[in-house]
Order: sequence, then structure tokens, then C-alpha cells
Amino acid sequence: MSNPQFNFCFARSVSSWRLVLGLAGCVWLSGCGRPAPVVSRDEILPLNKDKEIGEFHDFCVPLEQPVWKPAAESGFMRPDDPVIGILTQQGAYALPWWVLKNHHVANFDVDGEEILVTLCEMCSSASAFDPRVDGERLHYRVVGVYNGTHIIRDEETQTFWLPFLGRGHKGPHAGKQLKRRRVDQATWADWLQLHPQTQVAFEEESAREGHGSKHFPGATLMGGNMLATMQHRSLRLSQHDLVLGVVVNDESRAFPMAELTQNGAVLQEVLGELPIVVLHKPHTFLAAAFSRRHNEELLDFDTNEKGEIVDRQTGSTWNYAGVAVAGPLTGTELEPVTYSMEEWYMWFTQHPKTTLYAH
Repeated sequence: MSNPQFNFCFARSVSSWRLVLGLAGCVWLSGCGRPAPVVSRDEILPLNKDKEIGEFHDFCVPLEQPVWKPAAESGFMRPDDPVIGILTQQGAYALPWWVLKNHHVANFDVDGEEILVTLCEMCSSASAFDPRVDGERLHYRVVGVYNGTHIIRDEETQTFWLPFLGRGHKGPHAGKQLKRRRVDQATWADWLQLHPQTQVAFEEESAREGHGSKHFPGATLMGGNMLATMQHRSLRLSQHDLVLGVVVNDESRAFPMAELTQNGAVLQEVLGELPIVVLHKPHTFLAAAFSRRHNEELLDFDTNEKGEIVDRQTGSTWNYAGVAVAGPLTGTELEPVTYSMEEWYMWFTQHPKTTLYAH
């Protein structure tokens, strides 16, 4: 089942981006007609004008230890629900947007692993990290707005952290880096197809309503405070275009989802001197990036006449999660590099030196 809103996001061609560039610039600078407050670029703003920094909202209470349901009991899910997918050594877990939008941060443990997950449904960004710093387990929550999105703070040391970079911003742990975990974003149907044994976080149906309920990946919605705090801006793409941002050896590149759809399921590149492959399900926002090196061999990927992803060296068939599902390498998993799906404006303000892939 496809979502027409998603299809609209991916149907735009490269030429249409150029046609709307002028309009995008007007929206970008005006904040959809609403004047944005004038602030220092390095200033942390409260979540709204009626609150102080760190004063909490109902939608900023972190999700602690979600209730997980197996896929067989996931009748509360819809096929086109966006989810944040997490993989552990033992299993797969999905956090629906409509659940996490009410919290923005999840602190939990599964399969003996401690995990922090962050979501900004306004900029379509999600990340996951090991929550420990210097051996101490920290717990995080949203407390303000910074550089186009929210900013989080840990309760134990009161350090402010950048939620999608995992870097300490201000406080005792400033400059320290959380260990990043792999995150995949997809529709529930796509995630379930890749991980049929997944578990999914449960909430009552009423959680779908209220705060953030109008957001979906690539939605053209943005708050004035977020616009005001953005440190870097670029009109090379429309600000809400979805991209897969990839970082290898401190080099970053944005791959627009529309470009990936035009290219097909497989794209091979070299980034940070490492040969990588981007696997993307066309017309969706399911995409991931991996090293092409397996043991001492460099694999070349393509699609066959059935549209399946195959490597030329062994003829093995691979899925979009980077796992060989047939052939000599069955069960082999490609090594993921650092990547995340988000909107162009958010990727650029956090990676201003990024390059931009063009087909």
C-alpha cells in the first residue's frame, strides 16, 4: 500500500526542483510568511515563547522502555506508517513515528543493549546512539531548539547534546561524541518485509492524534523558532527534499531520494576514499549505504533482469538491508557506513561542507 503523500515527494524531477527554486527561497527566508525571531546563531531557544529552556511539554516527556509487540500482534500498525528501525545482535525493533512524535526521545534497553533514539518529525530526522558516556548511563530528553531542530539534555550531568550528531554541545561533556548506532527509516510495510520477525513499539490508537500528527517524511512544515536558529542554508535543493546523507572518513555527501529513484536500486560511489554502495527502494524513503568490501574482495553490485540486487563476483542476491538472501554469500551482511535519511535543510545546516550527488 502506497501513500500518495510519499509518492508526491519522490515524483518531483530534477527539473522541477529548478522551477520551484525561487519559490523555495521565498518560503525559506520568510518562514511561510511568519516573521522569525532574530537570535544569535549559536543561541538555544525554548520550545515556544511561553516556556523557558528546559521547561517541559507533554510531547517532550521521553519514552522510557517501550512496550514491544511481535509482528504477529501488530494490528495497530498501518502499512504506510513511517517507522524508525533498530537492529541489535539478536533482533529487529521498529519505533513508529506516531508513537515517538509524542516524546521525540526514547531511552530503552533491548537484548541487553542500551539505546537512545531521537526523532524530529518536522525535519524527518532520526538517530540512535549508545547512551553511555565515560561508563555512565545517561538519560536524555528534549529541552529546547537549536540549529533548525530540537536539542536534548541528559538528566545526570545537564549537558546539552546535538540529537542527530550525538555530540556534546554545552556542559560537562561538551565536545564528547556518543557512539552512533545504525538507524533505518521506512514504511512499516517495507520494514516488515525486510524483518518479518521484528517487534514494534505499542501505543493506543489515540497516540496518533495531536502533536505532530500532520507530519510525514518530506512534509513541507517548519516552525519559526527552528528556522530562526539555522546556522547554514542552501538552495541547491528544495529545503524539504528527502536525502540520504552519508559520512565516510569525515567526508559527507547527500543523495536526493528523487535522484536515487531515477538511478535505480543500486548506486556505487567512492566517498572518503572508500568504495560504497547505496541501496534504495525506488519511490520510497528506504535507503542505506554500505562498504563494498567483503573480506579482501571488492564487490560490484547491479540489478538483474528481475530487478533483484546482485553482486557480479558471486551472483549472490541481496536485499535493501545489505544482507545476502540467496547464492554463495547467503547470510553475509555488508558493513554499513554512517548514513541517515532527513530533509535537505537539516542535512545541510549540520554538514555545510557536504557534497551533493547529481545523476
